Amino acid sequence: MGSGGTKLIQDARERGDVNFHIHDVKVTRKEATEYIGVLGKAIPNLKVLTVSGCRLKVIPPELFQLLGNLESLVLSDNVITGLPQSIPPYPSLVHLELQGNKFSAFPVKQLINVRNVKILDLSDNELPALPASLADTFEKLSTLRLANNAFTKFPDSVVDLHEILVTLDLSGNKIKTVPDSLASCAALTSLSLAGNGLSTIPDCIMEMTNLTFLSCASNNIEFLPSGWEKHTRMEHLELQHNHITAIPPGFCNMGNLVTLKLNDNKLISLPEEIGGLSKLCDLNLQENHLKGLTRHIGKLVNLRKLYLEFNNLSSLPRSFRSMEKLLILMLHNNNFSEVPRVLYDMPHILRVSLYNNPLNAESADILSIINEGTALSIVSPTVSGEARGTATISRTEGKRMRKMGQSRSSPSYEIDTRRRASHQLGSVPLGLPASPSRKGRAPSPRGHRSGASELAVPQTRVRSRSVSRQASAAGSTKDSPVPQATRQALKSSGIAQLSVQDGGKNVPSYNRFKDAFSSFIDQQDFSEERRERMKKLSTNEKWNILTQYKGSTMDMLRKDRPEKKSTPRVSRKVDDFVQMLQRGVPTALEVGMVHKEVTGSADLWCVQFVDHGGLDALVKTLVKFQELMIKPMGYDRMVQQLLGVMLHLCNLRPKWLITCRDAVGTIVEFAEEEDPKTYGLVYELLDRVCSVRYVGPNMVSESLRSYASKQDDARPQDMYAALVEPLGDDDMDDEVMLHCLRIINSILDNTPELEDRFRIRLHLLSLGINTAIPSLPILCVEERDIYEGDNLQDYQDMLHLHSPEYVSNLVAKAQKELDAAGEEDDDKKFVVSVQVSSQVSREVSVPVVPGRPLRDYRVDLLAKGKAGCADGEDAALRPLAPVPGPSHGG
Repeated sequence: MGSGGTKLIQDARERGDVNFHIHDVKVTRKEATEYIGVLGKAIPNLKVLTVSGCRLKVIPPELFQLLGNLESLVLSDNVITGLPQSIPPYPSLVHLELQGNKFSAFPVKQLINVRNVKILDLSDNELPALPASLADTFEKLSTLRLANNAFTKFPDSVVDLHEILVTLDLSGNKIKTVPDSLASCAALTSLSLAGNGLSTIPDCIMEMTNLTFLSCASNNIEFLPSGWEKHTRMEHLELQHNHITAIPPGFCNMGNLVTLKLNDNKLISLPEEIGGLSKLCDLNLQENHLKGLTRHIGKLVNLRKLYLEFNNLSSLPRSFRSMEKLLILMLHNNNFSEVPRVLYDMPHILRVSLYNNPLNAESADILSIINEGTALSIVSPTVSGEARGTATISRTEGKRMRKMGQSRSSPSYEIDTRRRASHQLGSVPLGLPASPSRKGRAPSPRGHRSGASELAVPQTRVRSRSVSRQASAAGSTKDSPVPQATRQALKSSGIAQLSVQDGGKNVPSYNRFKDAFSSFIDQQDFSEERRERMKKLSTNEKWNILTQYKGSTMDMLRKDRPEKKSTPRVSRKVDDFVQMLQRGVPTALEVGMVHKEVTGSADLWCVQFVDHGGLDALVKTLVKFQELMIKPMGYDRMVQQLLGVMLHLCNLRPKWLITCRDAVGTIVEFAEEEDPKTYGLVYELLDRVCSVRYVGPNMVSESLRSYASKQDDARPQDMYAALVEPLGDDDMDDEVMLHCLRIINSILDNTPELEDRFRIRLHLLSLGINTAIPSLPILCVEERDIYEGDNLQDYQDMLHLHSPEYVSNLVAKAQKELDAAGEEDDDKKFVVSVQVSSQVSREVSVPVVPGRPLRDYRVDLLAKGKAGCADGEDAALRPLAPVPGPSHGG
């Protein structure tokens, strides 16, 4: 075994670990026996053992004799052909992974004494069948994975598990039919039959209405049956790589569907009922024969990712603008002759790919300008010196233009009510009477943080309509049909990222991105024919197609960075760390290993970590921690490390976090943790997300609203309580206050309509922000001045738009809500039970003081409880009612 292995075991013992992992090191049977002997003595209560990728041929019988407390045993990616002949009764084992070995027969006799296994994985072996006594052997089996084996017939014995089986994976076999008896598996929620020989969706599946995940990808299916409306619980449906020609109408009644993959089929059109999939987030339609899209696709208001590449599309319906949550739109390799006009009304899109379309000269010129600016952005629909689609001028604009002596057709006037006002020093807090001067006021854009680099870099925000008007005034240049003003605006803006062909100027050598391209081909769900074509592309073409999907993360490869002379730290496989997070609730050691590896590895390693599902696994792990009824030892530390990994990835690429489903919402859930470092990381992450203009603040607002709605009797302003309360807490860290104020300013800055923005300010007023603003630390001075200056500007703009009485009434109502909340807090009390003896308890209470830290209440309650206790009586605090007031504390 060597001294190194002994030291690892001793270190694990000293840390109190109950798990041990061996990866990618050749282990002989003799060495395995030695490891087991030492582990049995050093860590007798070992719970988790992993021996993966070690070319192990035989499992020593001593494993089940000396390590009798194992709950999880992972022996994946070895060359094991069988289990020991006699395994003693082993009631503790619930998780057994044997995938990636050489099993040619199911070891039913050897596993007869391992009856409590709930998760069994025998994927990537050579199994041709299952024993008939499967249900007699496993009494609690809920997950059975048998992918990539040698099954030619559906294993009928699986049906005998109908009362307990939840997940079944039989993908990658040669099964052509499925028995009707599978419908009796009422507990089954996840079923994968991908990569078999199915010619149609089995009838039994249409009766399995409890399914939430179904994969019938990579089969020979040509037609979809009716009856999909029964699947009201379906969330993820994979039907890609088939020969499907049409979607039946009832298919679109699966109202809970979140992910739908129909790529690499033979679809010519989409049904008008497509809008019924109202919760759909990811839609894959690439590699079909689509010639057009129904306008009803605009009803998919929750759609975030839409893949339409490799079709025959030449236009997009106007209804696209209704999809305000759309982030990724892939349109390359279609028949677009110009940049679709609807995209100019969709500044929230992070990436649009238009590579390899027959674009006309005007659109091609715009793309070249955008590419020169490196921001890869669309801003203005102006392409030939004339403003197209200019918006109507609001009531406020007309009033202000008349005051300034301008006509509605004046090209130099810039819209004000749909933009943030300039930052003015001095403050008249919202809620105080003020009579601002109306003379000589003209709005101007305020600074805004950069979308993808540092947090506080001032940058002028340019909106499309302003650009159009400036372009009309400036006229066209001789050399190009695009006006000079538009050219400059296109270079400086960053509303929606657009991927275009590089042209070969900045393409690195193939050796620099060879691994990235190979990994990309493996990860993308292309057809086999498409994969082979891509492998034969030229270096420039490979680089261009890679940038369509990876975007600016490929900048890491383009730059010629000097190599470090020091020996680089050896990095383990990315998949190892992703799997650590995917296997149940990870241990403190596993979380620490993931944190150390991700934060200490090169940028490209982090890119691979995200590409392999690492960020999704992080989010799901945090959700698992939230669901734990009993928090494990080191809970706060583990949560902080997981959030730290997310922050590291977010600093590299904020859009990773935004495009990861439920990531921002999950982060918000930890804002109420008591540990200061935990909620400090939460606010820093939310602040970083807000740095992605438009979509970042929108996503944070949506997550805050969703979180607040879960509370009883939630009010509209409660969504901002998590941002305002830290500002009024004297014990709060200065940087947390800074992050909160930055987030508030970002949300306001991202609200284009004046009245919507003023409504948010009233909500903030009703939560007491004006009380907190004057006492903020010096670190927050700049953001405070921005808030107060814009506060004044919006107040004055409202006075221009409405009567002073109307505005005063709105402010007075918000102030009244604040006063009422203060009076309600005066009546609230902490109520706790003080244990006087083993049979007797007494209730004591203290009044709630707004903003008072929780730890101060605990001190007072304990003192009050002890004062009434006789000698020797215990005064432990036992809460009988929820804590009503403070937000954070000790």
